Parts: sequence; structure tokens; C-alpha cells
Amino acid sequence: MNSVKKIRESNGLTQEKVAKIMGVKREMVSYYESNTREIPVTNLQKLLNFLGIKSEDLKKGSYERKIQVAYRKHNISEENFNQVIWLNRFVMNLSEIKKINE
Repeated sequence: MNSVKKIRESNGLTQEKVAKIMGVKREMVSYYESNTREIPVTNLQKLLNFLGIKSEDLKKGSYERKIQVAYRKHNISEENFNQVIWLNRFVMNLSEIKKINE
């Protein structure tokens, strides 16, 4: 099974939600999942950042969300949506820095 599909299903996301996270149309997510099109690294990274999944975890087969951030699900602006992604990445980096300093 394709990693995009595994990530999506493991986190209870629809193709529409994944498309919004990546900034693409739902059809593109379907293409990524069926390996009809190769997913650009930037799109995969957006999805991983949104869910708080490190690429190292993905390589190990861990697809579950690591960070939970509360936000308005409906009518969220593109700017606020990107801020959620940025915040998750910031928290992941902060967590890594804390591990280094321990």
C-alpha cells in the first residue's frame, strides 16, 4: 500500500482533507495513492508537518499523528491553515532540541 494512503487512513483523513493540507486537488491525492503520479517532496512534507510525523518515523513505518493541535475545522483560512502546519513543525523541532539537551 502507498505511504500517502497509509498515512491518510492511519490518521482518519479523507482524500479531500489531505488535498487541503497539501494545497492540491483531491484527484491529485488519488493519483499519489495509486502511484499514477509521484508525490513531490514538498507536498509530502506538508502532510508530515501537519500531522507531526518525522520523515524518520515514516521510514520506520510509523504513520500515526504525533502532535495534536486544536483548530477550527470549518471555514479555516489558508493563512491559518499554514500556521497550523508551521506550528506543528516548530513543536517537532523544539522536541528534538530538548532531546539533544537531555
